[in-house]
Amino acid sequence: MKHRKVLKQLNTFGDALKTFLVGYCMYFPLVSTQGDFPKLENIGAFKPVTATPTDSTCGTPGRSVFCASDTDYKSIQTCSQLLCIQDCPHRSKTPTYQELLQPVFNNCVNKDGSDLHPMSKRNATSFIFYDHKDCFVSSPMWRTGISFTLTVWMKLEQEGEMCLIEKSADGQIVFKLTISEKETTFYYRTTNGLQAPVKVMTQGRFLVKKWIHLSVQVHQTMISFFINGMEEDGSAFASRLLIDPIFDTDTSSITIGQSINGLEKFVGRMQDFRMYQTALSNREIVEDYSGEFPCLHIQSDCRCPVSHPRLHPSLQRFCIPNGAYNATGTKILRLNADAHPLSYINDNDLETFWISSLLPSLANDNGITVTLDFDGQYQVFYVILQFYSAMPQALKIQRKKSRSSEWEDWQYFAKDCIFFGMENNGVLKYPDSINCQQLPKYTPFSRGNVTFSIFTPEPKPRPGYKDFYNTQNLQEFVKAFQMRFQMIGLYYWEDSNAYTPNSWHNYYGISEITISGRCHCNGHAEVCDRSVTPYRCLCNMNSHTDGNNCDRCLPLFNDKAFRQGDQVSANNCRRCQCNNHSFTCHYDATQDLYPNDHYRGGGGVCDNCLHNTTAEGNLSAIDVCKPCRCNKAGTISEDIPCEQIGGQCKCKTHVVGLQCDQCMDGYYNLNMSDYHGCQPCKCNSSGTRNGYITCHQYSGQCKCKPNFTGLHCDRCNLGFKQQNILGMQSCVPCDCNIYGSTNQFCNPISGQCKCREDVKGDLCNRCTDNHYGLDAYGCKECDCYSEGTIPGTICDAVTGQCTCRTNVGGRQCNECLNGYFKSSQTGSLSCLPCECDVSGTMTSPQICDKLTGQCFCKPFVSGQQCSICMPHMYNLSISNLLGCQDCDCDPLGTLIGTMCDPVSGQCKCLPHFQGRRCSQCNPGYYLSNNRDVRCVPCSCHHKGAYNETCSNENGQCYCHDLSITGQRCDQCRDLFFGFDPQMGRCQPCRCHLAGAINGSCDSLTGHCYCKVFVMGFQCSKCTENASGLEMQNPFGCSKTPDQQPPPIGHVPNSTSIALTWNPPDSPNTNRINYVLYRDGVEIYRVMDYFPYSAQSFVDNFLLPYTSYSYHIEAGSVHGSTASATVVFRTRVGIPVGNIQVYHFNNADPFSVTINWTLTSTESGPIEMYRLMYTTADLTEPNVIYEGLNTSVTLYNVLPFTRYHFSLHACTAEGCLQSSPMTVVTPQTPPSNQNPPFVTHSSSTSLSLKWNPPSQANGK
Repeated sequence: MKHRKVLKQLNTFGDALKTFLVGYCMYFPLVSTQGDFPKLENIGAFKPVTATPTDSTCGTPGRSVFCASDTDYKSIQTCSQLLCIQDCPHRSKTPTYQELLQPVFNNCVNKDGSDLHPMSKRNATSFIFYDHKDCFVSSPMWRTGISFTLTVWMKLEQEGEMCLIEKSADGQIVFKLTISEKETTFYYRTTNGLQAPVKVMTQGRFLVKKWIHLSVQVHQTMISFFINGMEEDGSAFASRLLIDPIFDTDTSSITIGQSINGLEKFVGRMQDFRMYQTALSNREIVEDYSGEFPCLHIQSDCRCPVSHPRLHPSLQRFCIPNGAYNATGTKILRLNADAHPLSYINDNDLETFWISSLLPSLANDNGITVTLDFDGQYQVFYVILQFYSAMPQALKIQRKKSRSSEWEDWQYFAKDCIFFGMENNGVLKYPDSINCQQLPKYTPFSRGNVTFSIFTPEPKPRPGYKDFYNTQNLQEFVKAFQMRFQMIGLYYWEDSNAYTPNSWHNYYGISEITISGRCHCNGHAEVCDRSVTPYRCLCNMNSHTDGNNCDRCLPLFNDKAFRQGDQVSANNCRRCQCNNHSFTCHYDATQDLYPNDHYRGGGGVCDNCLHNTTAEGNLSAIDVCKPCRCNKAGTISEDIPCEQIGGQCKCKTHVVGLQCDQCMDGYYNLNMSDYHGCQPCKCNSSGTRNGYITCHQYSGQCKCKPNFTGLHCDRCNLGFKQQNILGMQSCVPCDCNIYGSTNQFCNPISGQCKCREDVKGDLCNRCTDNHYGLDAYGCKECDCYSEGTIPGTICDAVTGQCTCRTNVGGRQCNECLNGYFKSSQTGSLSCLPCECDVSGTMTSPQICDKLTGQCFCKPFVSGQQCSICMPHMYNLSISNLLGCQDCDCDPLGTLIGTMCDPVSGQCKCLPHFQGRRCSQCNPGYYLSNNRDVRCVPCSCHHKGAYNETCSNENGQCYCHDLSITGQRCDQCRDLFFGFDPQMGRCQPCRCHLAGAINGSCDSLTGHCYCKVFVMGFQCSKCTENASGLEMQNPFGCSKTPDQQPPPIGHVPNSTSIALTWNPPDSPNTNRINYVLYRDGVEIYRVMDYFPYSAQSFVDNFLLPYTSYSYHIEAGSVHGSTASATVVFRTRVGIPVGNIQVYHFNNADPFSVTINWTLTSTESGPIEMYRLMYTTADLTEPNVIYEGLNTSVTLYNVLPFTRYHFSLHACTAEGCLQSSPMTVVTPQTPPSNQNPPFVTHSSSTSLSLKWNPPSQANGK
């Protein structure tokens, strides 16, 4: 229930988020009509994510619990516990398999190590099957059960049907798998015998002389076939249902390469023929095929179960069965339902959430850092963290612009920015400045979110946010290769006095991190390929750019410096005028007359010119001045020369280019007769991609959206029709009815499809008059029954229902409606009402046989209208499901051969009998158990009974006095005795209430029934050796308790003993006073009442390792008894006293002898001494001795080294530690002196250097 509430609230938030994103994209028009830009995406989805520290996710290494989060502030004061279990619910490893091609082979099947399948490992072997007799392999018997998988690599050498494997038992098929170039066939047996085979068409998939991998997956009644792994959507090649599970026995055998009768021989090669004794998941089949297990973003090791082996196509955490077309209703979880892994943080699913491990206190909190790696540099515009838990107290967002760059702070959030030493909502001075945004004062306790938006003007506007494409610093500021989020503390930690949160609420829970960004393509691509790492922009052909990010011009398009596309201009790269004499050029700004105008001038310099040409003219060259070569059609006039420097011609209004030979964007058909040079494209913006108005320079063809066609993209393509959607012209599919139309094409303007005969409508989806039921065979004639149909009417075009006369029904109006039947009159169809008795019919009273009018009677009802009870039945009733009830006349009291009244049910009675069933006796008689004489006279006592009348069922007379009872009223009741036949009454018992078991006495003598220790006629005296008569005492009086068991002891520690004891074997009283004695002294007293229970007492503040004696005294009001004495000893305690550690000066620099003494052993014997030491280089204590000696010598110590020794004296309860003692070992001559080495030499000198010895061993 708690999870459902969480999911509902997260879905509500998701809807709100979608509204926000749509509004945001409308506010910030990142995609212009000129530059090409990829669409905004959640670039963080399914990217690698890590957390620091590494164990900061709940449920690792073992399962854990946390409190469910809720928006109600009271929720943090209570705890609705939820589990966190990261273990896989199904298997996490691929099952083992049996290799079927390993047994001994006959001489026909040969091994081959040269021709192997493409995924083979080193030293692999394939097996050749020839077209010879008995060329097969027998494999050991394996019982497959109802779930198994077969996988094999095979290479066919000829066409035709061939048997891969047959499993048989007692000469009958268990299963058999055959293949051919056309189909794959699976034969199988169930408990009901051999079934019809499963056939799958595989034409074109099994080719001769080509290695193919085939997998057959069987689970219960589902079989799936895989060819070379999974299909692109993760499904099987084909899935089919078996009639029943496969039936196998322990005596079956396997034959590979032919059927058991020697037919259907396999000719070719096989390799890695494997049998798994369970159904593999689809990903495990890919692992068998490729050798690599497909990796997933979310807990990749968790496998799908055998019943649902396919991964859900859109939700990684779910699995579905093979062959399931509706992935929603048949999904089950691949992960544990209580799993909350880190990968849930960016799985694009608001229904999941990551839960961290529990956080320490605020004083010790270093926070948790989550890092996302985008595997490429993106432009990021906003980030949303959607929390499941309460929000952190502080949040720091950082980024890297490349994998090798340093982390840069990007944004801070805090409850109070003083946490980071910053002011709340500080001013952003520059486009790339950062500040700290203060979190709202009243943040939700759950399901809150933090949004980092670079272009939102609130709370402080960022300089340049309205002019992104002209603000270089801002363009750099949005770039990110990696991001990390450091969360510190919880928002409400400091308010703990007000809210007192439960400590299991101290965690971070994040539903989703959404990072909205796009590939950085410099405005020259509208699509990027994110399937490769790093991503690659698919540069627009007209941009003439190159590079993964379209960040440079093509080699011959450097006539202008590279520029990014923006919302105003595409800034495509321009071609250099190298006249096919060079393969590359570069831009030289000194050669460009208009370096700041992308569409005027040019500075392209050709590189490595061929054919004896040069890149630019010089004064000594013959061709220092070149002809303008202005395009006549594009220039204003032939008489106006080009610019003498640069050669820019004077272009018409709609013409561009150095030689005025290109139309401007949005224009085409450069023509001399056109005053403006080019004519407008007139592209229909509703039909062009991204609303482009540009077209082909020569043909004028606009860039049409899918489904649009025509020069101006103003017509719909074949198979589509025009439709206005939200004021925009769109081309939608014709959607012609596949049954009612002759093809799928329609009139592109009216949308009218071409209909089959007897079909009409724009979509050819309706039948013509008097036709109905459009299906694959067209429409059918209604064929209405003329006698039952209203003249001049037509049938329903969908159902074929004719318009019937009154009380007539049926699709063709050829039968009466329910509640009517056909009249015997001839002529037209006439139907009369049924008029069934509502009490006697088993269906609606208006329903009868439509031919005879016979109503449908209840089981015990008869008559055409069901109004008469059957013989021996009565009381026709609407509430009785059987209609009438059985008269049930008593056969002993009813006159033979008679029937009861069908209305009242009254039976015909014999003499002395009465009642409806004749089952009761007349007054003065009663029913006896004598079968021969059923009604006998009453025999009431003439004084004890009121009269001679008794109960007619059991003969009980009616007694006139409360003191008497019995069937004849002649016996005394309980609490009375001595029946007087003359008076008709008894005397009261008068028993003593405290001494009698109850108030009853002997019915003749009046003697009362006494308790155990009570005597006397009225139970008023205690027996011998008993006293204290009490009503509450079950014994009446009390005696001395007997046989008191001694106490049972348990020693939990060194200062206490826990004692328990049971009551005496013979308590002899209703209350016992217990007295506990230790060493003869009373230490505890308690009273217990019947019924008794075991008693307990813990004796504390005792001395360690000391024996104590105990006994119990149990007493009553009459006396007491004592138990036997038992002795218990406390455990050894923690040592106390003082440890003296000392050593004697030793001249040996390589050994130290340490001695010690303990001044007190009051806590019991020492169980172990532990000697440890540390040095300047060894800061962690090193244990050198554990035992009971009081002296130890440490050898192989280092000379001139300071050792710090300490000793622990230990028992099972703990240890006593000594003060540290320092020992400095004596000095010794240095050792390991390396020889000198020459650093410089000449003919007369040597320069030497040497290093000090590695072990100085002294000063």
